[in-house]
Amino acid sequence: SLSPFGPGNPAPLFLLRDCRFSDLSLVGGQRQHLKGTVSQDGRSIPFIAFRMGRHIDKFEQGSGAGLIFRPGFDDWRGTVQVEAVDLVED
Repeated sequence: SLSPFGPGNPAPLFLLRDCRFSDLSLVGGQRQHLKGTVSQDGRSIPFIAFRMGRHIDKFEQGSGAGLIFRPGFDDWRGTVQVEAVDLVED
């Protein structure tokens, strides 16, 4: 089990290796967040990267990179997505 998490127990982080990014767009009032799709081995899921909009070029060039993320639920749209925490070179 990966629970409990909350105050004093941070949510678990995961690493997705050798992934691809597509459908990238800047969102937020000041376009400070990055939204898109991350894919690996033919499977895709939406992601949001809060306060990482200024790094869009790294995501565009990040084919084959690793993504550190938290799984989550998008309350705004009612869908599953991942919250990107960092981008790493494999």
